[in-house]
Amino acid sequence: LQYYWARRSSVVVNAELAKVADPFAHLLTVGLLKGLPFAPTGAPIDVPEKQARALFLSHAENMAPQHARRPIDFTVEGRADVCVIVVVHNHLAMTLMTLASLRDNYAGGIQLILVDSGSTDEVKQIQRYVRGMVHLRFETNIGFIHACNSALLHANAPAILFLNNDVKLSTGAIAAAMARLEADPQIGVVGAKVIRTNEKLQEAGCIIWRDGKTNGYMRDWAPLSPEANFVRDVDFVSGVFLMARADLIAQIGGFDPQFAPAYYEDADLCLQVWKEGYRVVYDPNVVVYHYEYGSSRDSGAAFGLMHKNQKAFHAKHLQALKHRFPNTPEALLEARFAGKTQPKILYVEDYIPLRSLGAGAVRSNDLIRVMAGMGYQVTVFPVHGTAAPIAEIYADFPDSVEIIHDLNHHDFNKFINDRKNYFDCIWICRAHNLNFLYRYLEDLNLNPNKTSVVLDTEAVFSLREELQAKRENRPFDLGEAMAREFEHGHFCQEIVTVSPSEAAVLHKFGFPHARVVGTYRPVTPTPRSFQDRAGLLFVGSLYAENTPNYDSLNWFIEEILPRVEAELGWETRLNLVGHVAPGLALDRFLSHSRVTWHGPVADLAPIY
Repeated sequence: LQYYWARRSSVVVNAELAKVADPFAHLLTVGLLKGLPFAPTGAPIDVPEKQARALFLSHAENMAPQHARRPIDFTVEGRADVCVIVVVHNHLAMTLMTLASLRDNYAGGIQLILVDSGSTDEVKQIQRYVRGMVHLRFETNIGFIHACNSALLHANAPAILFLNNDVKLSTGAIAAAMARLEADPQIGVVGAKVIRTNEKLQEAGCIIWRDGKTNGYMRDWAPLSPEANFVRDVDFVSGVFLMARADLIAQIGGFDPQFAPAYYEDADLCLQVWKEGYRVVYDPNVVVYHYEYGSSRDSGAAFGLMHKNQKAFHAKHLQALKHRFPNTPEALLEARFAGKTQPKILYVEDYIPLRSLGAGAVRSNDLIRVMAGMGYQVTVFPVHGTAAPIAEIYADFPDSVEIIHDLNHHDFNKFINDRKNYFDCIWICRAHNLNFLYRYLEDLNLNPNKTSVVLDTEAVFSLREELQAKRENRPFDLGEAMAREFEHGHFCQEIVTVSPSEAAVLHKFGFPHARVVGTYRPVTPTPRSFQDRAGLLFVGSLYAENTPNYDSLNWFIEEILPRVEAELGWETRLNLVGHVAPGLALDRFLSHSRVTWHGPVADLAPIY
């Protein structure tokens, strides 16, 4: 109910107007009928991993007949876009499912190098089911590292992908990884979000600790967790899916044989990539479903190899590891990043500022884009949560932004205490959010030289209240209203406003250093001449009846539109475009014969 209450403004409105007794009554009488969300979407699914692995394997076996009848074709003309190296030791059905997933995933040229490392089952006949590959076969199991290095001798593509033979690739994974690799010449390696068969994360990038131990960040968490869904530089990515520049791999010399037969070779390779001046990037747009330990006899054997190679890894990289974080829970947030540390900003808004919400949300969205474009690491926290679809949220922001879509003001105290010394700047939109969150921030005893607090007024609401009071011919004390609205303004190191006029008001009432950060809209006129145009257009969000947009629209329709119609005859129409809050009645507008409501639209250009 707490989640439901915080994320549905209509619930609060209806409860306050006594239309329903409480949020629970609203859920029973309205929410369930309309399918409104009443539970977080990021919670992990509790599926026994043993059963999930069995289903994954069963799915692979069920696909075997189609691969037998229609072989998977990797024939490529000329030089391929990417060389994919797959090492196999038995498990034909799983391998064929992986290769089919690879082929279906990318339509461009793939040079497939399949290394059969001593298989004893039907894998020995894999050429019957796969065409156009480079097939290397060894009579004994030479291990992952030696197998990969032997394949590198035959590689002929600008990018190399090391891929496990027990995975399924999400749609567009290969293209997304290649696009990321090509986006910056300093990116040397790209890794994936790896999801286990039980729909829990295996890793969202990997961390190397000071003692040489490693772990997959966010293991056992839900794949939709905010912390797993933004791009960042990491210590290393696992060999489940590791894409790299071919010339860089040749320069390094492939995997270090001292880690044979396997484990720690990927961490070692990525540290060498960093040493050569390149970046290792985790990209959540690259998603891989992994059987895990599909090539090992058992997980116990795998952990034994990990322990042995961890000692060798620690000895080899002792100097570099001195600068890594100690293996403690408190260090996890900082340790999830690698490379040059970027300033971190917590951006606090009423809701996740989707552009479709209009009003100040567009400006906030622009500010976040600018901050991310300047290289800052931005985390967005919605005070009132969000009910927006997860897809809409991630479509609206740069993929380097961490969006806390599963929390709200009920969770803020724990959230900010967990990240007490993490942020360089806390940017709070709207004075009412500062007033509400002040007690939590005050308790942190923040060092202003380490963490700056910025209040972004977005709008000075006291000025709106003053205008409304004048309209209603009632007395109003602006000074008292300003003191109430900006009660904790002096807690902030900076205050910004949207316009010079509002900045002047703040200067007058005790904030002489308030600065202006306005709105930005590029002018993109469309070519149709004035004579070819028709009608009137209102673009704006409608949140409540006592808001400027609603008030001005009502005034225009009642007082201005009749005069326009009298002048032009019946040759005009008013088009309304924009977000409308749930529960807000538009009957007085929509019943008008000359008004058409379009609601929110994805692209305004056709409307204009």
